[in-house]
Parts: sequence; C-alpha cells; structure tokens
Amino acid sequence: MATAVTRSVTFALDDDDDDAAAEARALRGPTRRGGGATGATGDGVVVGGGDGGGARRSALRRRDGAIGAVHSGEDARTRVATIATSTSGALAWFTAAYCDPARGVMFPGRGARARGRGEASMESSSSYDWSGAPFAGTVDDPVEPGVKYVRTLVALEVCERRASGASCGPGGGAGDGVSSEGLTTCAMRIVRTVTSDSGDDKANGQYFVVYAHGNACDVGDCVSEATKIAVGLKAHVIIPEFPGYGVVDGVAHEQNVNAILKATVKYVVKFLHAPQSRIIVLGRSIGTGPATWLARLMSIQGGPPAALILHSPYTSIRAIAKVYVGAASYLLADRWNTERNVVDVACPVLLIHGDLDEIIPHSHSFQLAQTVKDTKARREKEAIAAESPAPEPKPATISLYIQEGRDHNTFDTEQDFLFPIMKFIRTKVNPYVWRNTLIRRAGNIKGASLLSSYENAPEDLEPMGCKTRVEAHLLKRRKPQRGASVEAQSIA
Repeated sequence: MATAVTRSVTFALDDDDDDAAAEARALRGPTRRGGGATGATGDGVVVGGGDGGGARRSALRRRDGAIGAVHSGEDARTRVATIATSTSGALAWFTAAYCDPARGVMFPGRGARARGRGEASMESSSSYDWSGAPFAGTVDDPVEPGVKYVRTLVALEVCERRASGASCGPGGGAGDGVSSEGLTTCAMRIVRTVTSDSGDDKANGQYFVVYAHGNACDVGDCVSEATKIAVGLKAHVIIPEFPGYGVVDGVAHEQNVNAILKATVKYVVKFLHAPQSRIIVLGRSIGTGPATWLARLMSIQGGPPAALILHSPYTSIRAIAKVYVGAASYLLADRWNTERNVVDVACPVLLIHGDLDEIIPHSHSFQLAQTVKDTKARREKEAIAAESPAPEPKPATISLYIQEGRDHNTFDTEQDFLFPIMKFIRTKVNPYVWRNTLIRRAGNIKGASLLSSYENAPEDLEPMGCKTRVEAHLLKRRKPQRGASVEAQSIA
C-alpha cells in the first residue's frame, strides 16, 4: 500500500479512545491481512493506528524513490572510511564464525557470495552495486520545498583491535568477509539537507537513525522505507550492510555484525560529527538483537542513544530456536539475548509487533515489556532496602505498539510503522533528549525546575550540527581493482 508521509499526525494511541481507533481503521483501508489495532498492557504501552489526515496524505502521494533521483556512478570502494573498534575477544569471534550451527539460518545471505561457505545465497543478485545505483542520488522532500535527501553508498573498513594484532577475528577470517586490512563493508547514507540563502546545502536533521535490517534483505531493499523514516522524522539515516548481503562478501555472524554496527556509530560521530545523544538505534527482525546490544553498550559507557526502536524483536535467538527444535536449542550459544540487554538500556524504548507474526510471535515483545517492568520494580525495592536514592529508570520508558492483523512481513509502512514511531518521538524521545540537554548545560538539575522543563519539551528539537559528507583527507584512497566492476555480482 502506498500512502504519502505527513508529519502533522494526530492518531489514536490510547485504548480508551474507541472513536479515534475506529476512524484509524477506516482510514487504513484494505490490506492482505486486515488492519486496525487493539489493546495491550504494560508500562507505557501504546495501541492504535491511523490519523484524520487522509485528504492531505492523498495530496502528497508520490512514487517511492522516483523524485529527482540521480546517480554519481563513482565506485564507493575508491574512498574508504577506516574505523578501529573492539567488541570481544578472539575466542568469541572464532566460536561465532566456525562453531555456531545456527549461523547459516540466522543469516542466509542475499546477493554477494558467501565466501568460505561454498554455496549460493538466497537471492541471485544484490539489489544495488558499489556505485549505489539505482538508489544513490537526491530525493526531494514531498512536503517542504528546499529540503532534499542525499542518498550515498559509502565504504567502511572495520578494523577490530586485538591484543594479538589480528584484525576482525582470528587467522585470515575465512568466511568472515575479512581482508588483511580489515572487514570491508558498505552503508547507505541518507542525509537530510536544506538549501540556505547562499545556495549551499547544509545538513538539517533532528536525529541520526542507525538501522540494522533483517536477514532476508540487503540495504537496497530498505532504502524506500529508510527514506520515509528520514522524511517523517526529519532525520538522517544510515543502513550498514552485513557480510554475505548486497555487494559485501563473507558470512554474517554475531561478532562481525556487532562490530559493523558499533563502527557505524563511530562513523556517524567521528566522521560526520553528529552528537551521540541524537542517534536513534533501529532494528528489525534479526537486527533487533544487535540493535539492543549496541544501545546497551552505549548506555553502560555513559553515552546512551536518543532512543531504541525494535520492530518484531525476540527475547533471544535460543528462545526462537526452542520453538522449532525444542530442547536441542540449549546446544546453541546464547546469541543476542535481548531480554537481558534491554534492562540496561537507558533511553526510551519502542517495541512494534504484528499480532499475526508467526516467525517471531508477538509474545516476545510482551515478554520484553514485562521483564523491563519487573526489573524496574526490583531495582526500586533494592534501593529502598539499602536506603539509597532511587535509581534512574532503565529504560527511561518502554512502549509497545501492536499491529493488529499484521504478520512479520505484511504491514503498512506508514500506518503500522512510521506513524507510531513519530508519536513515540514526539511524546517520549524529544522530552528525554531535552531533559538530558538541560542537565548537560547546567551540570546538574534537580527538583521542580527539571520536571517542568521535561514536561514542556518542544515537539521539534533544533537541528543538530552534522556534516553532509566526510572530508576527503579523512578517507583512505584506493585504486579500483583491475577488471573489477561496480555492478553487483550474480551467482545464479
């Protein structure tokens, strides 16, 4: 279903507003699996969908990605951003890469050759090439004149720091997508720009969304959705690619995906100069595990993101496997335990899940919300018993949006995904970011003044300072390989 994106959205998120919910269902229109939204429970749980702006959306309707698209034709591999990072020890890399029987199920691949695995990926070819075609280019904002979204494919070289000197895992990293220089991957970067009075394009985004995609698509498959996110949130977006997907060789596993996501945040902060406090971490399906891991890491290191958004999350990989293989699931390593990680995330959290999802049942989201609620209560009791100040709640808030009549892959991008996120940003994230901004400015704010400022946070924050592109001297220049083509590799 194609509907246009509008930012002036007032839609029902309260289960006691039956009239508004009924109107939302009527506006949603027919889909393959029905529509609407019904109740849920938990701390900060939100329910509903739709808004009363159907006529305005009709006037703004555009074809996805067809507005002013141009392509540079430059091979992204000729200019590479090198990023040093660290996630875990060499033993963890080895077991994740070579001793995990679930690795091929978690990441079947899409596009590039799964080097080291000797088999074809699920799809015959990538949806894009190293120049970013057919998605790279400029897209005009459907609402605001002078606002554009510049979509560029960038190359990233992730160098994992190791005491032994190995880069991104032990040995040569066969099957990891690792070279002697580091793990080479790419990311689709969407930068929101506005034309100034002098005619220059300047970055103008409230947030920077780091998007961890699912395991049945590459970054090109996510560009249309990511562009809608950029438009709806007035934000920049970056989608890193996993090994074995798109144009990136190798096989994805827990450790190299974690390293890539962490490196993407460092790229956004150190190369594009975006403040870490304005980063929104977004994960879908398999990507919700590494997204939660990343948000927890940022939180415990003292620089939490602005928000964590999980679409169709799971409690853990082992919990999903248990449904299919029973007790044999305990033979698997406990990969991406979201239930354990989410309770240490400091920022607001939004869970989005379809009630007809059979791949990852929506009971996983209910379990995550309940775990957060129980952990908060336990921590408060422990603080009272120890006669210590009440701990800062983690997460700051947690909200659950149930997509009624939707399954894992069938949902309306605007009504069931984007609009709930916009509501969440306006009511939960903006106040959280505003509060933290005041605390940083004053050093320490307590009492009524803080509460008043938190409640009166603006609906739209000031755009953050950010660069539209990386300065040339910060990039490593590479000569194109002889005979190499920017076109996606076909393995049909």
